[in-house]
Amino acid sequence: MPEQSKLDIEALFLDHLNNAIETTRELPTGNVINKEASKRFGNGIKIVVHSNDHGSHFHIQHEGRELDARFSFPTIELINYKYQGGRPFTTLQIKNIITTCNIPPYRGFIETELDKQQLARQ
Repeated sequence: MPEQSKLDIEALFLDHLNNAIETTRELPTGNVINKEASKRFGNGIKIVVHSNDHGSHFHIQHEGRELDARFSFPTIELINYKYQGGRPFTTLQIKNIITTCNIPPYRGFIETELDKQQLARQ
């Protein structure tokens, strides 16, 4: 991919941050209801926190590329990722994700959802 195209994609990625949408849905997982809270960046990318997940982490998912990356919280470092049909996030995309997740509305969303997760366990 030409360098200019990568820059255009990254600019688009950052532009979509202003159009974030928060959603919560319940996912059946055995006998436990797993609430998935998500905040969309746009372009198919979203932040996801599962209510029954363990450890202090969140997911960044890209639906079209079938990507699921786990990041630690509060440090926001890439733990690992898996993908099926597409290609993995680039180093630049990961840096942008980390930068974005440190912006107050996104960081606040992650922190609030992880706090709810902890309260549900008590």
